[in-house]
Amino acid sequence: SCPCPHKESLGCPVTEEITSRPCEEFSGCVWESGSWTTCDVECGIGERLRPVWCSSGDDSHCDSTSKPAASVPCKVTTGCRWELSDFGPCSSSCGTGVRSRVASCTRPAAQTP
Repeated sequence: SCPCPHKESLGCPVTEEITSRPCEEFSGCVWESGSWTTCDVECGIGERLRPVWCSSGDDSHCDSTSKPAASVPCKVTTGCRWELSDFGPCSSSCGTGVRSRVASCTRPAAQTP
């Protein structure tokens, strides 16, 4: 060992292990998130999803209580269609009356659970 303060000038080897040491610190890790998907239904209540991950690559390094939502509900009506029954009989047998039918807002058959 070199007892002097100017060890390089005396030919003492300076190795990296003297000046640095590996360490791990995760206090600066933060949650990151990607883009939201479109709603997974065309009519009604559905869900939008997005990827969420810890910046270290390991979710255990981030605070689980502050993790952003990876899914949220969504409501879409653009794909909804009216389903109509036939008109019933006239409400009057003599004069003016009303014929009624049932109208239901439904989602496309492919989305019916």
